[in-house]
Amino acid sequence: MKRYDRTNVKHLTLCACTLLASFFFLIACSNTLSYLQINCQPLKKVSQCIEYDFDTHKNLVLDSIQYRDYLLSYSDTSNKAIEGLALLEKCYKFDYGLVMIVVIDSAQYEVISIVDPDSVQATNLVPRKKYQMKIKPYFCQVPNHFASEFQRPIYLDHYVVYPPYLLRWEEKICTANIKDILY
Repeated sequence: MKRYDRTNVKHLTLCACTLLASFFFLIACSNTLSYLQINCQPLKKVSQCIEYDFDTHKNLVLDSIQYRDYLLSYSDTSNKAIEGLALLEKCYKFDYGLVMIVVIDSAQYEVISIVDPDSVQATNLVPRKKYQMKIKPYFCQVPNHFASEFQRPIYLDHYVVYPPYLLRWEEKICTANIKDILY
């Protein structure tokens, strides 16, 4: 009878260890998503858009060109760029490009790039490696402006992209040309 109990305990222990290992494996896989569902559409598909103007407290009805100009009014028009050796923490694909979480000089940024996600340049990017990057902040940083708390889309290379806001801060949204990422 004792032999049966020992065998039963061994099987239960083995099952528990297997379940625990499977659980940790699923957690690890969930943190390394390679694809994000992001609302991104070509500007030419935007025929009409309604936006709320916080200054006049009225709705604005905009066609595609007006909508592009409206989005660009929130863009950082300065020529400042953040350059340096960047650690690519995570890289996600979406239908029209990449979203990368990078660290440059101990600061974390969410970088959006329009590129074919299956291109050679995109597939050569490997998380946890360092790359020489040149990224550009997108949103104007307007301190104490209540409208900056709302998540806005960006206009990038003829596309309207709703960033995933993985870092939760609007001022951390940057853009990059895939050609400005050197291996």
